[in-house]
Amino acid sequence: MRKDAFWALMDANEELALVDVVEGATPEEDAIIVANTRTGRHYSISVPLIKEQQETELLSLLKGEREVVELVTVTRIVGYYSQVENWNRSKLGELEDRHKGRYALETVVPDAVPASASSAVRAAG
Repeated sequence: MRKDAFWALMDANEELALVDVVEGATPEEDAIIVANTRTGRHYSISVPLIKEQQETELLSLLKGEREVVELVTVTRIVGYYSQVENWNRSKLGELEDRHKGRYALETVVPDAVPASASSAVRAAG
């Protein structure tokens, strides 16, 4: 859904009220706080999520016609189970790389061993 369509949706529904627009550290972290005046519930919706959702899905969620499901992502990449939401940017980047399969080690070619060193090893052995 485009932003202008979202604003039109908000204007057309009397039970939904815009509470605040929260600017995150990056555009992906920007969010809009919406209140349902009938139920008293408040929703924080990320701007990327608004762009991804269909109007009917978003409207049914905000109006309380559909159950809200809260998900917590947990992974074991750090050696123990941990909530991804608590991770810093570097650790999230590592998780993204692993999901994309970009976690192979580089092939390192060792420097050539001088002939004198290899003969010294043979003599010692």
